[in-house]
Amino acid sequence: MSTRNWLKFILLGALWGSVFLWIKIAQQELGSLTIVAFRVLIALAGFAVIFSVRKRRLPLRQHWKLFLALSLLNIVLPFSLITWSQQHISSGMSSILNSTSTLFTLMLAHWFVPDDRLTIPKVIGLVLGFGGVVVLMSNQVHSSQGQTLAGQAAMLTAALCYSFGTIYARRKTHNIAPEMIAMGQAVFGGLLVVPLAMSVEAPFQIHRLPLTWLALVWLGIMCTCISHTIYFSLLKSVGPTRTQMVTYAIVFFAVALGVIFLGETPDWQFYAGGALVASGILIVNNPFGRKQNARKQTL
Repeated sequence: MSTRNWLKFILLGALWGSVFLWIKIAQQELGSLTIVAFRVLIALAGFAVIFSVRKRRLPLRQHWKLFLALSLLNIVLPFSLITWSQQHISSGMSSILNSTSTLFTLMLAHWFVPDDRLTIPKVIGLVLGFGGVVVLMSNQVHSSQGQTLAGQAAMLTAALCYSFGTIYARRKTHNIAPEMIAMGQAVFGGLLVVPLAMSVEAPFQIHRLPLTWLALVWLGIMCTCISHTIYFSLLKSVGPTRTQMVTYAIVFFAVALGVIFLGETPDWQFYAGGALVASGILIVNNPFGRKQNARKQTL
């Protein structure tokens, strides 16, 4: 990856690494679907400002089917499933199961994305990275929070949705700008999830705590509006597998944020897991420096 793409990758990992923390904060006052609804609405407000300043129009009529499909795969289903599952499984288990989206993407990309085939360096890197995630979260898997099969199934389903969304976007969005894709899926995401939240979690609650407002604004602007634009930009530049490697970085940044802002003491898992994650990401993005080697090692 280029230096610019590396910076995007790191920023995306840091932003999405904060998602689980802010969801936990918002859940103290709001239901899962209500959080998703506000997150999408606030993201749409951010997109509206950006498009107004840049004087751009969203091509809804031309690409509404594409945006609708992406809204289901990248917003409505995974946002709702992840937010709900966090009430039923520990943060450690959530992080491990969420990172399986990278493994799903690796397998799907081999069959559906001609320029992102399965290679030995990719397999080694992804296995190392996943091992790093497991090490990072090993002391949080068995927490006081009850583990339920339903919660685990919900998180795995969300991970699979992200994988399908990544592959579908890579195949269908070649001529559409990243911010267009991000806003288009957010528009249909809002149309679907807001009425659902208002009906399922009735009476629809308006949050009162300032910290809840802060959590929702951060989730909407930073973790949806800006992050999804970066995500689709990376997807166009480096492909599905390399982009989806960000799920490994998310776990590292989530733990690092706890160390920096919550005063948690870093243990051996932090250093060992972080080293494994970094090694896996580097191997996948620099398969011994030569494309020829990768082609020869295609499985």
